[in-house]
Amino acid sequence: MALGHKIIRYADDFVVLCKTLTAASDALKLTNQVLDDYQLSLNLDKSRVTDFDSGFVFLGHFFIGNLVQKLANTDSQLYETSWQWDNKTLDEEKYKHAFTGEPIDQDSSENLQQYAELQKEILDCSGSSDNVISKQKSVNLNLSNKFRTLYLSKQGSVVHKIGGKIEVRHGGDTLQKIPVTQLDGIMCFGAIHLTRAVILESFNNNLPIILMNRSGFWQGAIQPYMVADKELHIKLLESHQRPIPIAKLLLEAKLQNSITTIRRYLRYHQSENTIFETKLQTLSQLKKRIEHCKKVQSLRGIEGISAKIYFEILQNIIPQQWNFKNRNRQPPQDPFNAMLSLGYTVLFNNIYALVMLRGMIMEYGYLHSHYHKQPALALDMMEPFRTVIVDATVLKIIKNNILNPNDFKVINQACLLTSKAKKVFITALEKQMSKQLRYEALDIKTDYRRIMDLQILLLKQSLLGDEVHFKPFRIR
Repeated sequence: MALGHKIIRYADDFVVLCKTLTAASDALKLTNQVLDDYQLSLNLDKSRVTDFDSGFVFLGHFFIGNLVQKLANTDSQLYETSWQWDNKTLDEEKYKHAFTGEPIDQDSSENLQQYAELQKEILDCSGSSDNVISKQKSVNLNLSNKFRTLYLSKQGSVVHKIGGKIEVRHGGDTLQKIPVTQLDGIMCFGAIHLTRAVILESFNNNLPIILMNRSGFWQGAIQPYMVADKELHIKLLESHQRPIPIAKLLLEAKLQNSITTIRRYLRYHQSENTIFETKLQTLSQLKKRIEHCKKVQSLRGIEGISAKIYFEILQNIIPQQWNFKNRNRQPPQDPFNAMLSLGYTVLFNNIYALVMLRGMIMEYGYLHSHYHKQPALALDMMEPFRTVIVDATVLKIIKNNILNPNDFKVINQACLLTSKAKKVFITALEKQMSKQLRYEALDIKTDYRRIMDLQILLLKQSLLGDEVHFKPFRIR
């Protein structure tokens, strides 16, 4: 070419290689001029300025970084590729309703426009503008004004970074465009392809990327390098070796929130049952016993007994068609447990990302110990939020008939949500996380996700001796 760029051509398909974005723009302008002289024009749907970090399709192959991926169909876009790790298995093709046993045609009714509207609803959950701490508080909380999570579950979607935006594409369609500065995290369910440019952008913006399988179970995270705070690590180790004070606070808050969640539900639905009241009084008595415990094992014993009583109450609240008999997991065996498991996983991922961003050591827990590679601190910090976020959402879904048992499938004796049900559930869960309420510890109005971050910050600052006392979150 006249500008000295290299061109690779096959028939009417060609790629012009340039060293800079400016050079590529000049080459595109020149190409249009040359083609215009021959009364030809570029296909605007297929022509664009891109780079190897973002990836591009040429002659039936997808080029990204040092990877060359042959497409399943030479006429297909990348987004229609049958990825090896996303092929349907025999079991996946024979999904069944949880109780009717009728087969489910997976993803047959999905609509890209509906998905775009769902994602918009998730991302439009704005945080409270009332995020200014009272001047009487001397705590430097560094409140984030982002706190929007991008959930990706459409299998085979490709996430690009175009300019300052994250673009999600599938099947040749753009599902969403979101400015990077408006995101606090990306959660990928299953086979979601992230370009190298997106990963590098996440590093530059301290944007965690959480990876899960299609059912929402944790697999790992892509995270930027974080400089260790030696003083904080020393304080964390010291408190970890003397876990009782913080462990008591966390467990007491968990039990209080569990009791309040049940009482709110019963009061709202005007349910009167002496069995409920007796069991709630037992939970209150167990909560009072916490202050007398001197060992973590004793606290865990109280937690186990309390959980058993709590789920016995729920068993009498949940309608019989949901077939809920007890708390079970790995795998969940009924729709109620399926929603709880997915909800706890999403909640955990949010907590994990915030703990990571605040530079805390994940292994140094209080109620939980670090065995089997458990992120003990993240598990600790999510305890006060389980019932008020996840359980409350599930109870609302059941009571309002937002989902029903036919919206679930059984795979290898595991009860899971269908794709449609998963989107409905995650939307409801995100709505609950974005709910505005008063955070008594700092006397501010904000949403649950900011409160989760504030809890981690308060723990961090209390350990560093900033004259701040850690108070776990409690609802009234």
